[in-house]
Amino acid sequence: DEISVASLGESGSLYLAKPVIAIGSPMGDYDGVVYGMVTSVSGTISAADCEYSLMITDMQGSPDSDGVLLDTSGNVIGIIMRSQEEDTTMIKAVSVAQLLPLLETLCNNESINYLGIRGITISETQAENLGVSTGIYVDSVETDSPAMIAGIQSGDIITGFNGERIEDMQSYTTRLQETDGGETAEIQLIRRSSTDGSYVEMDFDLIIEER
Repeated sequence: DEISVASLGESGSLYLAKPVIAIGSPMGDYDGVVYGMVTSVSGTISAADCEYSLMITDMQGSPDSDGVLLDTSGNVIGIIMRSQEEDTTMIKAVSVAQLLPLLETLCNNESINYLGIRGITISETQAENLGVSTGIYVDSVETDSPAMIAGIQSGDIITGFNGERIEDMQSYTTRLQETDGGETAEIQLIRRSSTDGSYVEMDFDLIIEER
C-alpha cells in the first residue's frame, strides 16, 4: 500500500530546454539525484530492428549511469542509458513515451518479432546527395539472424516491407511488429553493384522469429 504508481510523461521532444531531474544511479552511486536541463533531442541509439531518440542533458554523470529522468512535476519521462562513448559522460535517456509499446508488450508477456537488422534512417537531404531513395541504410546485420540467413548485407538500403513503402526505422519497426511471428516477410531493397556502382533493386524473403 505504501508503493505509489509513477506517472509517465509525454514525448521527449517536448522537454527540449526544460529542467529535469535524474534519480537512481546517475553518477554511478546508488540513490543519487542530479538536476539539469535537456539540451538536445536529436540524438539516436540503434538496436536490433528499431531506433530510439535520445534526450541529451547538460548533467555530468558516470559511464555506468542508471536510473530515470523526471520532469519537475515528478513524471517519469526517460530511462537513462549507459554511455557507449568514453569521451563523454553527459546523461542521456530514451523517452518513456517511445518505449511504451515495448513496455506494454513485455508486461503482457507477449513475444517481440525479430529479424536482426540494425539500420539508420536516410533523410531526404541525404538521399538527394547520395542519389538514392529514402529508406533505411543497413548499418549491420546480427549474426545468425533471419536477415543474415536470407542474405541481407551491410550497406543495403531497405525501401519496402511486404510491398509497403519504408521511409524510416519507425515505419519499419511498426510493420515488423504488426506481422505475425513465424510468417514470411518480403523485404524490398536496393544494393550497390560491385561492378559499376549503380544500385540494383532486390527482394528477400525472411522468416520472422519471435523473442
